[in-house]
Amino acid sequence: MNLYLPVALSLLALKTVCGDNDLVAVNAYDGGLGPDVAFVRAHKGAVGAVETAPADAAEKFCSGALVAPDLFLTAAHCAVPGAAVAFNYERAAPGMPRMAQAHYLVDRVVERGDEALDFAVLHLTGSPGLIFGWEGVAPGEAELYGPLTAIQHPLGEDKQVEAGHVAAFNGNYMLYGDLDTQPGSSGAPLLDRHGRISGVHSDGGCDASGGANVGLRLGAVSGSPTLSRLRAQHLPFGDGARVALATHESHEALVGDPASGAVWLLPSAQPAGGVVGWWSVVDLGDGTFNL
Repeated sequence: MNLYLPVALSLLALKTVCGDNDLVAVNAYDGGLGPDVAFVRAHKGAVGAVETAPADAAEKFCSGALVAPDLFLTAAHCAVPGAAVAFNYERAAPGMPRMAQAHYLVDRVVERGDEALDFAVLHLTGSPGLIFGWEGVAPGEAELYGPLTAIQHPLGEDKQVEAGHVAAFNGNYMLYGDLDTQPGSSGAPLLDRHGRISGVHSDGGCDASGGANVGLRLGAVSGSPTLSRLRAQHLPFGDGARVALATHESHEALVGDPASGAVWLLPSAQPAGGVVGWWSVVDLGDGTFNL
């Protein structure tokens, strides 16, 4: 689990693509990897690239995702002093110029796992989640053989997406042999079928003939006060937000904040068909919310 270094790029890149490279730019994605286009569009905003300095030309060396307005979840080996995080590091369409980046400094490391738990929670200045949204943390264990979606910055490049499945558990980690990553993908959120973060990508292990890539199971991180608090928050919206509750094709409720454009998937027994209604979010003050 070594920090990505440019001199090692050509050697490491061969070890993290599982067969053919299926990574797709987020804004060119057509649904061919499994998750639908709306799912990827809903969750791409919160994903950022960890960079050496807050500048467009700065080297991007890791990935991660916002889990609160000012908290960023990534891999422990990506928690570098003096780093920053860039959002919107993507292109609106292939061949188009990059979108305007937004840079936020890492002012402290809130939590950092040990060698057995490759995760870190970074505090960012400026509350970028109020602009780009943030992701929920899965309340339980990752689903064995269940789908995973990783939105990431492979090779420090524009934001891309790949999808696969949990193939096996190995201690605190999960393995996936059909989900491509690259150096620079470390720290990327591993989203479950509901769009919640169930893991954090840690290491590459694939090559053209087999193997598997590796991510930390957040279900294995039981002693983290920050992640425990975030698991209890079943809505990623602030107190007083007005949200629309509607049904989704997969019989999940699609909750959207019209002010920010953020969306969130929640389990639901609602039948398919139309908007159910408008709701107000009430912060109960203990890390949970009611509608």
